Amino acid sequence: MPATTLCERCKYSFIPTSLYPPVPPDLLHSDHVPSEKDLTQAFSMLAYEEQELARINAEIARLDQAIKKLAASKAQLHQRITERRNWVSVKRRIPVEVWDEIFRFTCFGSQSKQEKGESQYSLSIKGRPFSVDTPALTLSHVSARWRDLVVCRPQLWSTLSIDLYDIHDRQRLIPLLELYLRRSGSCPLDVRIVDAEANRRPFHVVEDVGVLARYYIGSAGLELLTTLMTEMHRFSSLELSLDAEILQAIQNPEELSLIFPLLHSLRTSFSLDEDEVGWFSQAVEEAPKLATFQTKTPAYPGWEIGWSQLTALTFDEVPWLRGLLEMLEVTPNLESLTITEYRAPTGTTSLSSVVLPKLQHFTIALSGTFDQASALFESLTFPNLLSFHASCLTHCTCTLTTYLPGSSILAFLQRSSANLHTLSVHCPNEYLTPKSVIAMLESCPKVERLSIMTDSSPHNYVEVLRRLTLDWDAFELLPPLCPRLRQISIHDPQAAVVPVSDLVEAAVRMGESRTRKAIAGVDVAPLETVLLEFSSKLDWSALRCAYHDPGTPNRVLPGVDKGIWERRKELKRDGTKCVVRV
Repeated sequence: MPATTLCERCKYSFIPTSLYPPVPPDLLHSDHVPSEKDLTQAFSMLAYEEQELARINAEIARLDQAIKKLAASKAQLHQRITERRNWVSVKRRIPVEVWDEIFRFTCFGSQSKQEKGESQYSLSIKGRPFSVDTPALTLSHVSARWRDLVVCRPQLWSTLSIDLYDIHDRQRLIPLLELYLRRSGSCPLDVRIVDAEANRRPFHVVEDVGVLARYYIGSAGLELLTTLMTEMHRFSSLELSLDAEILQAIQNPEELSLIFPLLHSLRTSFSLDEDEVGWFSQAVEEAPKLATFQTKTPAYPGWEIGWSQLTALTFDEVPWLRGLLEMLEVTPNLESLTITEYRAPTGTTSLSSVVLPKLQHFTIALSGTFDQASALFESLTFPNLLSFHASCLTHCTCTLTTYLPGSSILAFLQRSSANLHTLSVHCPNEYLTPKSVIAMLESCPKVERLSIMTDSSPHNYVEVLRRLTLDWDAFELLPPLCPRLRQISIHDPQAAVVPVSDLVEAAVRMGESRTRKAIAGVDVAPLETVLLEFSSKLDWSALRCAYHDPGTPNRVLPGVDKGIWERRKELKRDGTKCVVRV
């Protein structure tokens, strides 16, 4: 057999020896029986060839050992190269503060979303459909360095969101929650506990609320809730949107740490004066740092709250005026008030006058009309109000009596709008005359942002825009309306076809009178944005004269001369944007 060269450098060769030829194939496939001599010779050949095979195997084993040593050396060298590259990598020069921002963005979302209350959570659990999102844990599994950075930052593990509806995977979820609670250390917790089906269930009266709770939120839901509530003393922000009976199902609540020493923001879907949540309500009442509170309804009259430290208050609904006023009377430091739905009975009369000198932001949605809420506006005075947002819920219908604008909201603005800079009135079913709107604006001399949506024809809006247009010939005789105005939005949900062009013309003319160039040397703020928004339900195809707005290429604007759009471009060059949406 030919020699096998094992090393080209030293020419080391392995020479296998074979003295005997192979067995002929024709003998292997025949009935020939070997003789005694043939057998003796064959056994001798087998012994020699087996020795030669053992010699070859020994050489292979020796070479395998050499290959394994080389492979081990290669792996070690590769590891050293990787480590050295990581050591000189640009990542090493990134400050820890930058990593902090990257990790915070991954776990909580952008800063703007956090400010809007839309931040995500470092742990999110949902029962149906089942999902678990663990950005902090995922980051800790990327590399050893990232693990060290993430694990030693407890704030990345301190935001928890759990939807308790139909949760059953106890063996996985309880250890996961305990891991987050452990790694969050002593960091204050931002907690969201909700039950997605809480508002869709019929009311049940049962003796064993534990059975009811497990039926509603699953076998593991109640245990998750109890585990979280053992950390009440660490809560800084809490959203609790579930049935009050679920809280009642927590066994031995007195064994919990029934205090909220760090709580500054609380949102509940139930009223704290409900009997089922007495232990929880008491802990909330004694929370020394609570500043922001959102609840279902005001407490019943006579319930002692004692929350003079509150600065922001939100009610999901206000069915009676007395409870609201009594709560406002004990919150003198309130800076923000939001009423998601005000539906006090028609005919409610003003009970008392509440003055909140520190209140700056007021938002209210009416289930009726301004006239029906007159008792509310007559009872309130906010002398330092900065922003006011009033809207009527779309399911409301107005009657003929509402076509006469009430004076209560106007009187409220006259008492409260000396410093108002944001005014928003969105009531598609409320008819306001141009004089009413102009009177409102006259009571708000410092308003900077204005947004209007009412059941008015475009002709009425045209009259308002003409009054906002600066008339330089009569400037001294007719002082400018809203001299600090920078942004104006008009939403016309029921625009008629014909006057749309007049409205666009009036808006452009008003913008031209308030550009930086036009107001040079005058104590008037330059207008930045004019927004006109028309209903998408109009039959635009029936219009003969139309011009395509470059901003809305799939729509046409009726009767608008092409020159208007050229003037819009000129406005934009002067720093004023005129936007028309359909």
